[in-house]
Amino acid sequence: MSQKIFKNNKGISILEILLGLGMFAIIASAVSSLAIGGLRSLIRAERYIDATSIAQEGVEAVRFVRDVAWNDLIYTQSAVEATSSRWILSGEGTTEQIGNFSRIINFDDVCRNIDDDIADCPASYTDPHSKKVTVDVEWEVIKDFKTTSFQYLTYLTNWKSRDWTQTDWSGGDGQIFFINQTRFISEDGNINFTTPGEIKLNTIPLGEWVIDSDFARDIRGVSALASNDIWAVGDSGKIYNYDGVSWSEFDDLGGSAIFAIDMVSATDGWAVGASSRIYHYDGNDWTQYVDLGGAAIRAIDMVSATDGWAAGNSGRLYHYDGVSWSQSVDLGGQLFRAIDMVSATDGWAVGNAGLIYHYDGASWSQFVDTGGMDWYAIDMISSLDGWLVGEGGQIYHYDGASWSQFVDTGGMNWYAINMLSANKGWAVGDGGEIYIYNNNEWASFPSPTGDNIYAIAAISEFDCWALGENGTILRNETGGLGAEESGILTSSAFNMWNSSPVQVVEWDEYIPPECSPVEDCSVKLQIRVSPFIFPIVWTDWYGADGAGTYFTKSTGELVPNELNWNQWVQYRVTLNSDEVETPIVYEIRVNYK
Repeated sequence: MSQKIFKNNKGISILEILLGLGMFAIIASAVSSLAIGGLRSLIRAERYIDATSIAQEGVEAVRFVRDVAWNDLIYTQSAVEATSSRWILSGEGTTEQIGNFSRIINFDDVCRNIDDDIADCPASYTDPHSKKVTVDVEWEVIKDFKTTSFQYLTYLTNWKSRDWTQTDWSGGDGQIFFINQTRFISEDGNINFTTPGEIKLNTIPLGEWVIDSDFARDIRGVSALASNDIWAVGDSGKIYNYDGVSWSEFDDLGGSAIFAIDMVSATDGWAVGASSRIYHYDGNDWTQYVDLGGAAIRAIDMVSATDGWAAGNSGRLYHYDGVSWSQSVDLGGQLFRAIDMVSATDGWAVGNAGLIYHYDGASWSQFVDTGGMDWYAIDMISSLDGWLVGEGGQIYHYDGASWSQFVDTGGMNWYAINMLSANKGWAVGDGGEIYIYNNNEWASFPSPTGDNIYAIAAISEFDCWALGENGTILRNETGGLGAEESGILTSSAFNMWNSSPVQVVEWDEYIPPECSPVEDCSVKLQIRVSPFIFPIVWTDWYGADGAGTYFTKSTGELVPNELNWNQWVQYRVTLNSDEVETPIVYEIRVNYK
């Protein structure tokens, strides 16, 4: 029997054992790292979820505060805390530590542009009914000794609230409780509340009209080229000139009355009068240019040196073409007293029986019949804006589409009108009556004479002349009307019907850019509140910074929250001027829950 003997068998070496153990360690380490990494990721995710919840809780707490009283959101940074089953803000600069997390809540103003879109501050205005809320939650990663954070940003608005709004005060004073929405309790005598939809300061005369000269004959017409070159005409063919120092009789053209004059330049002027006579000035002398025969010509207006119109009795309208005057149209028995050309293709003529005629560049036609009254003067500011005065105190306005009565001043006749602009003008008439137009209102102005005034010329706001009966010449160099320096109006008491927070005060205003300095024209408000008791017991008057201060931003400011949880509220508005221009208030809003 044979036997095999294997001589090359070997055992496992030490090296192989060590290599195997190393591989096992690497694999075990990898598995362990994966497990630990996964655990850390789970922890990070859990903390991120916790941070998110803490941030959301902060936002919901702020929303709760907002829903209770918007004007409690007064801090730039504040923690929140729960007390008596409600959330409140802890105070300026406070933060919170919630376990391993810190929570910081910041509040920022929201600014808007002219289109009311959110914009970077500063912008057109700060919106008092919006807040930007940013909640930052931070926690520390122990292994890396680093801070991780989560941020939650949102915008809150004061949507769940109501406004007490007043837009009209024309009903007058004497109302204790806010029942009639056009009334209030009192004003200091300096507030003009008669125009529906606005309040402003009363106008007051700036200086006065004074008698400058006195000639014997009635003066019928005037034309001013400059403050030192003014011409006037009147009865008995008299022509007068003012040279910047004094008035003098420049010429006497005979016994016929001259009714109107229009100067084109210092060397070119025209005048019209009785018996269809037309006179011309060449820079040296006045001479009769033409006698058209027939009825008197009462009005003239030159568009240029080569284009002019005249109107008079018997419905006749005459045109000048740069060479000669000729009758353009005969509209019948109409007596024309005034004509005003806006341009070569746009003109107006008025006179007896309420008839108003318009020229469109091709022909004259009746535009409207306003009734039986006589019209004495017209002044067009533009093709879309004009004024008309006549008998019985009638003042009409043209808005680009139609003529309508603007005001009836009573039984007097108005003989002349001169508008300086769309916002200022003068009218004169019977018995020395003078009215001024300012801030959308015609108002009486003191006059030094009882003589009728037939003509007026305003070179500027501070250089005006009025002329009339018995050769009386008046001058005003003081600008007409100004405004009271200040005035105060106090509202009726408004019932909010439960204990409520009064949150925001705002208003719509107009500050004239002509105010000098513009800071002198201002509007400011105060409010006060009372609980539901009788008699009413009011707090002090409050503004944005507490008792005795004012709300000064028309776009809105928060009401101090110490006035919250009362039932009655009242406002007081103060208007200030530069004593020339007045601010205007159109609407006042008090926001409450």
